Amino acid sequence: MGFVLGLYQGVPLPKRGLGYTFVLPDRIVLYLKNIRRIAPQEEEFRRKVREVLLHEIGHYFGFGEEDLQRLLEEGE
Repeated sequence: MGFVLGLYQGVPLPKRGLGYTFVLPDRIVLYLKNIRRIAPQEEEFRRKVREVLLHEIGHYFGFGEEDLQRLLEEGE
């Protein structure tokens, strides 16, 4: 069973146009309890938090799931 580890809420940067005004700020939520469930050791937890945060920042820049997976694998 998979847990939701993070969530990007907002309009990705590439999709913003000239009319992009009067909107709420973007937001990234990390579900630390869920991350702790899959990464109980402190070092592993820190590494996973970083990975999830970078993943969600990637969504801000307009990257899709497949692109993010490939980029994270290349960065290892």
